[in-house]
Amino acid sequence: EGGKPGELGKIERFISVEWKRRGCDYEVWGPERLEIFREAFEGVVQAFTIWGPLLVSIKREYDGYCNHVSSENERLKIVEGRLESIEQDVAEKVYHIRKEAEEELARGLIEAGREALEL
Repeated sequence: EGGKPGELGKIERFISVEWKRRGCDYEVWGPERLEIFREAFEGVVQAFTIWGPLLVSIKREYDGYCNHVSSENERLKIVEGRLESIEQDVAEKVYHIRKEAEEELARGLIEAGREALEL
């Protein structure tokens, strides 16, 4: 048993048709691309029955890792948002501190000028 060359052609055509139908781009990674190959792999598992159990195990591990990476990516997006917020807060505080320092300096210069005039 095993896969038939005709099955290989069907799977390759499926990938090509779905790629065009879903408007995928070779330069852009995304879930649509992954889904096409996930579905194609299901066809491979069905076509290559002798290898099926091994292929299912490989797919399970691959999918588990993809889910893990996706979860980590979501977590990192949250952290990135928090960091951007902190960065904005710090920038505002620095702005206000500089403004206060400039006002203090200006007041000091004005006071020094008054004292110089009184002499």
